[in-house]
Amino acid sequence: MLTFGTAQAERTLSEIPQWWYACLYTGGSNATDDVIAGLLPPMLADVRMSGAQRWFFIRYFDDSGPHLRLRIFGPARALNRLVRSYSDVSAHLDLMRQMERGEPVELMKGPKHPGQLRDSVGISPAVYAPEIEKYGGMVGVELAEAFFEFSSELALWAVAQHQKGSNRDALAILLLSDSVDSLLTGPTASHWWQRQRVSVDRFWQIHANWWTGAIHGDDAFRKLTRNHASAHRESMQDRIAIVAAEPNVLAWRQRWFKAIDAYLNDVHDYDVGRTAQHLVFHQNHMIMNRLGYLPREEALLGMYAADWMETPAFTHDR
Repeated sequence: MLTFGTAQAERTLSEIPQWWYACLYTGGSNATDDVIAGLLPPMLADVRMSGAQRWFFIRYFDDSGPHLRLRIFGPARALNRLVRSYSDVSAHLDLMRQMERGEPVELMKGPKHPGQLRDSVGISPAVYAPEIEKYGGMVGVELAEAFFEFSSELALWAVAQHQKGSNRDALAILLLSDSVDSLLTGPTASHWWQRQRVSVDRFWQIHANWWTGAIHGDDAFRKLTRNHASAHRESMQDRIAIVAAEPNVLAWRQRWFKAIDAYLNDVHDYDVGRTAQHLVFHQNHMIMNRLGYLPREEALLGMYAADWMETPAFTHDR
């Protein structure tokens, strides 16, 4: 009986879900989109067959180079399957690095971290440290992680379907606009009075000041970005209108609007101690990261979003 009980305990322990985390070095910034669209879907399909329950990714770079930080939550058998596939994943990454590509697209020029220019390839296990303070404790982190998965699924589709520097930019602007619209007018917005405490104009002012660095006292880059957005406003709004009319884009936007609203309603129910504006600000940043935009590019996209929300087309779209 003792032996039987121990075996049962071991089997139970092996089924307890836990987080697996690894860095997938993509071989360069211009290869990362291909890794997201070509490598992540089969990896995820494989581990889901073994019981993986949740996942998300972000883009990052360190001294070794650009990489994806991939996090998967599941039982030991799913995580062991990933570990056993390391050599296959590394070989896949190396093949993808050899594909011919142009230079990375930059919406706003700026200084580069040395790691952005490196071309390391491979997979490196790491330890997941959730941002507990940012999202309001462990409950807040769990709610945020559930949203991260939806955001990552959206990014998988968007990266595969739309190019940065083209229609993906318009999609990003629409998502930024929709998240703020959901914050203020979503079906459950009236349940939490604080959601409507900050105006649309004030939200975008804070967004621009933060991502251009103006909040630290130097307003030069914010003015440069604003001038760029103003110079290209009409052509960008034409592109936004075209992309907004695509049925698949509309479907994803509707899901995004509802997901933001549901996330904020859950946060309110659990009282995680973070404002709705703070959480939308950071979830916006995470989807921009997953779509491949640097903070200075997010500042520009936010300015376009602020302009778009003032147009009759946006009002009609709502």
